[in-house]
Amino acid sequence: MPERNISNDPRKLDEFKAEVKELFRDTFITNPSYLAEKIWTHYVEYSMDISLLTLSSVYSSEINGIKTLKDSEAQCRSVNQFLEKMNLEPAFQAFVRDGKISLETVNMEIVKPRTVALEVNDIGEKIFINAAPELAKTFLARNERVPQCVVLPGKTFRDHLNFAEVEFLIYTNWILQKEQKVIIICTPEQEERLRRVIQLTIFGPDYDTLLVTETNPQTIKEYKRLKCFCEILALRDINGRRYDTEDFIGFINFKKGKADIMMPSGQVFTVAEDSVNPDDVFNIYKGDYLIARVDLYRANKQEIDCPVERYPVSYDELGVYVLDSGTGFSVDKHTTSFVLWLSGVPVLVDPMAYSDEYLRRKGLPHQAIRYIFLSHIHADHDQGLYNYLLSGEKIVLIGPEHVVKQALEKVAATVNTSLAEASEMVKTLILPIEKRVPLPGFDNIDIEITYGFHSIPTAMFKVYYKDASGKTVKSLGYSGDTIYDPVKYEQWVNEGKLDRETVDTLKGFFKDADIVIHEAGAGIIHTEYQKFYRDHSDKEIYWVHTQSTELDQGKVLLAGEHFSFIEEDQNKKLQRFMKLFDKTPLFGELSASEKLDLSMLTARNQGVSVERYEAGEVIMKEGDDPNDRSVYIISRGTIDLYKTTDGVEEYIGVSLGEGQPLGEMAQFHNNQGKRCATVKALSGVELIKVNEEIFSKFYQKLEEGYKKYANLREAMDARNSPFKSLSQEVKDAIAVNMEKEEVKPKDFIIRRERSHNQKLYLITRGCVAVIVDRNGVGYRVGKGQILGEMSLLDEGTSPSADVIAMGDAEDKCASVIVYTLSKEKFDKLTKEFPVIYYVLDGLRKDRLRQNETALKKQTYL
Repeated sequence: MPERNISNDPRKLDEFKAEVKELFRDTFITNPSYLAEKIWTHYVEYSMDISLLTLSSVYSSEINGIKTLKDSEAQCRSVNQFLEKMNLEPAFQAFVRDGKISLETVNMEIVKPRTVALEVNDIGEKIFINAAPELAKTFLARNERVPQCVVLPGKTFRDHLNFAEVEFLIYTNWILQKEQKVIIICTPEQEERLRRVIQLTIFGPDYDTLLVTETNPQTIKEYKRLKCFCEILALRDINGRRYDTEDFIGFINFKKGKADIMMPSGQVFTVAEDSVNPDDVFNIYKGDYLIARVDLYRANKQEIDCPVERYPVSYDELGVYVLDSGTGFSVDKHTTSFVLWLSGVPVLVDPMAYSDEYLRRKGLPHQAIRYIFLSHIHADHDQGLYNYLLSGEKIVLIGPEHVVKQALEKVAATVNTSLAEASEMVKTLILPIEKRVPLPGFDNIDIEITYGFHSIPTAMFKVYYKDASGKTVKSLGYSGDTIYDPVKYEQWVNEGKLDRETVDTLKGFFKDADIVIHEAGAGIIHTEYQKFYRDHSDKEIYWVHTQSTELDQGKVLLAGEHFSFIEEDQNKKLQRFMKLFDKTPLFGELSASEKLDLSMLTARNQGVSVERYEAGEVIMKEGDDPNDRSVYIISRGTIDLYKTTDGVEEYIGVSLGEGQPLGEMAQFHNNQGKRCATVKALSGVELIKVNEEIFSKFYQKLEEGYKKYANLREAMDARNSPFKSLSQEVKDAIAVNMEKEEVKPKDFIIRRERSHNQKLYLITRGCVAVIVDRNGVGYRVGKGQILGEMSLLDEGTSPSADVIAMGDAEDKCASVIVYTLSKEKFDKLTKEFPVIYYVLDGLRKDRLRQNETALKKQTYL
């Protein structure tokens, strides 16, 4: 049958329906015409061609598989797999009805990443499956009732996001929807963890218990102040009773993978975890009638779609880059979050959800963020914190003791780990209250913090930028969430609820700040902006935490704005360039003095120059010949890689940022000296160009660095490598610290009789035998695999097996090549990048199981 182009033509659609009906004639499908309509609509929407010929050829195995199944249930599962492979909308599903297969569209909406709102009846009642950050805003924007029932899968912390974010669902249901409870359907263990989170975020610490056990006078003073704030702002009923957890939320636990939900209408629905994929798939029934199948894996939705930054970002001495300035309820804004530049170092303040992707598009890669200041742990201020856990170098969490402690407790409950392990995920920088002190790790910066007037411990801060003599040049303050209301302060003093010292601190904290970023959320626990402005009209004031985009006094910060209060210090370029050359594996074979020379040449623009590109510019074109023998390092910004297939240029899913090399493959790789991919600037980009003269001078060492880097990159990216999932930043940090070793066939790499092993091994060529007993029981591992992790993770533990080099598959006499990491470097890297420890800990457990299996099966080598 001849192939025909699809178009929005009713006659051709009717012909296509007839053809599809004939194609599925010998199946249980009762409405193939509906299937044809869905396929037709899908391909028209994406301007793609379709015909019976392509349908029956491209999907021949799936269609034939459907036809061969003689059981309607089995055939229905196969039809759903076919619909998924065709990438039709997840709501379009196949069901078995009276022994036949009916194709139906379920009334469900992908609201947020991996989060679905399912309408379960004809009166519009809905339930959430999963709870991504800022979920309620979608419904508030449409003036639609926010569903009260939330079903949680077994794994709610994925891809560095919290998918059990129910805090603002509680607020919207209770405050905006007449004290309606949120009902959570989850496991008993999840209920326990969520109760801990709710206690922390809504009620705060148990101050009475803390005051009984505390002996430090300063800490006692702080607890008493925070308890006063909490007592004044606590939610109470008309009789003055403080609400507790049971007033806001209810729980229904899964029992044997099932749970019954009673909707407000009284109708009862059953949610059942899928037996094959319980973490991603749920079946929803009304009685015995299956009404929907929700697959969270297919619930894909891009959350951040912000414009890119056109020019390379400026590393100011004192500046602010705004992510957004909204609240947890503002439908047209993300929550308040900004980058504070201090001495050329970015500090992320109150990280919003998806902040890592937002900043990547703005030219600040994930690894650029090393410091986070968290004002408090309400969800509209801390959800982006999870983006920076276990994905790179440890971030430094800055704040007063009680805020930092609460943050770690919330992290532990959210990611399902102990407080001790959560504390190992970050470094902490605890600051004293109401004392101006130098900020460790920053040049010429002092900081002072105090507690804001809020329902849970919340920090306000001021930073002071000093000149070389120590004189303050400019100061900037941030309020976090707080009430500024001198009239109410006096009322509470008169009622004995506040003391005079606290009021004086709240009123006077920002008196010596030149610039103030202050919340303007109004309401019962926030600030009415006019009241703060009235007492601080001499300041440069910027408003955040507001639904407004413009106010009559001061300026509302808007997403994407950049304010440079003290511009970038050009004298710090040398230090920045040294760090870049030091962490780039391509330059790993150069000595420290040679890297210093390169850094000085870059700073002076002598043989090593800086080039800048605007967002969207093509930096290199696939297949082109390089203009000269130069290589590049990304100094600032983000680039994307594209490859051309069959004349179509496509993004290959690879983005590179600060410290990554460019152009090296055309110089060293066997690609006829041509560019291997098209490189485009996603954001504004700054590149360091090592020109031909300098390149030639260091050619031999650069080539050695490239070969080492290429071998290690290929091994770490191997399908079976434990390091495959690590970020490029972490892989580079490992690569730059590894040393090459060659081991002849039949030589030992690790011996059990040694008391301990002092190295981690990565196989880049050949295979090895892992022998777990004296009789030769064991197994083989090859390229990409790691060895020696057990002894390094458990210091003093002897190796669990002998490891012997077996040669290469193509050349039995060839040496096995391994790259090693010394214990000293291993310990340093696992402290800086805790994700390495967790990956290797998982490998250790797998390896022990593998050893046991080999012994049980008596697998001989």
